[in-house]
Order: sequence, then structure tokens, then C-alpha cells
Amino acid sequence: GELAVNEAIALVAHIFINNQNPIISLFLKRIARVESDLGRHPSTFRTGYFGGIWQVDRIGFEETKNVRSHPNLATLHKKIKEKFTRGGLPGVDWSKTTWENCTIPAYSCVAARLYLATIPEQIPDTLEGQARYWKRYYNTAAGAGTEQHFINANRDCKDEL
Repeated sequence: GELAVNEAIALVAHIFINNQNPIISLFLKRIARVESDLGRHPSTFRTGYFGGIWQVDRIGFEETKNVRSHPNLATLHKKIKEKFTRGGLPGVDWSKTTWENCTIPAYSCVAARLYLATIPEQIPDTLEGQARYWKRYYNTAAGAGTEQHFINANRDCKDEL
């Protein structure tokens, strides 16, 4: 639900401190809303699919580990190792995570954020711009969602994190 989404986004903000953080946090919230109704949609945790609340597909998840194609990921992986701790355990080594870990909201959100980091274009700050960006890069032409669906899912929402 919304609490798990907000906690996961707060963790991502803690790990990936940067000057675009408010826009990224808002966009992550909007993605969670449109992709899974904040984890409440019945197909969010369907059998054989492990994308979690942010519905990170296996191909997208694997791209979050592809430091050869996306050298900027190495720095982000280091930040995860330093700041993503669970239950007092040492930091998470992203290279050892699996797509199945994304059923845990924090992992799904981190995967979504890492995937966004592989896209060179900046995230727009308007709802309409984010709808276009989401459709082009996140949901893609293969996805069933539309820009209007993104806008409708997020138009009347108070986006407090």
C-alpha cells in the first residue's frame, strides 16, 4: 500500500541523494500508482512475475546490473552497498540480487530507480511530460499502458511523500 511505497521511495532518496531527487521521488510514486495501484492491484504479485510494486520486468531488472553498457551504475551500486542495509545487516550487493527480490517493495523501488538511471534523458517535472517519458522508456511500446492512463491515474492525487 501507500505506506510501503512511501518508505521505499524514502530509502531510494536516502541512497541516491542528488539534485533531481524531488522529481525522481514524485515520478517513482506516480509509476507505482499507474503500474500497480501502489501494490494493491490483484495482479501485482502474480505467479511467475517478480517485478513488484514498480512492475520492473526481468529485462529491465537485468539492465540495472549492466555496468558495461551503463558505467554510471557502478557508482550507484556502490551507494547501494553503503546505504541499503536491512535489519542491521551489511549493505546490499546489487550484483548479487535477483529479479525475485523485487517482490520486496524496497528492492522493486531501487530497481526502478536504477533502471531510470540507464536512461540519458532527464525526467520531466510535469505530469504530462512524465506520462510521455513513462510510456517511451518505462512502459514502452510493448506495454498496455497509455500516456492518458498515466495522467488519469495520477491527475487527482495528492503526491505527498
